Amino acid sequence: MIKTFSLTEIQLLKIKKQSNYINANKIAKKIKKFFCIKYIIFYLLSFLYLILLWYYLSSFCAVYQNSQVFLIINTIISFGLSLLYPFAINLIPAIFRIFSLRDPKGNRECFYKISKFFQFI
Repeated sequence: MIKTFSLTEIQLLKIKKQSNYINANKIAKKIKKFFCIKYIIFYLLSFLYLILLWYYLSSFCAVYQNSQVFLIINTIISFGLSLLYPFAINLIPAIFRIFSLRDPKGNRECFYKISKFFQFI
């Protein structure tokens, strides 16, 4: 669902491939309307999904009242880790890139390939 409603590169490439300004402008107007509709549907579906999850969570907490504190603690831990996780994942390839740029012995290509591998993961 996210891929369908959020990625817009294919439509933008259609505008870029046009040879003259008039055709590109006509296609751009159509694509702009398409984007507006697409994003409205995406945000409506996301909002409905969040309401469904809120209802599920509130009914869970109503039934299991003793687990509310643990649920809040686990939610805070999960949110914190989800904020820190991208920094750790992106920091590892960056460190190997720095090593590849500063390596005087000639192992630059090896460090660069290692950084590409970690970037791919």
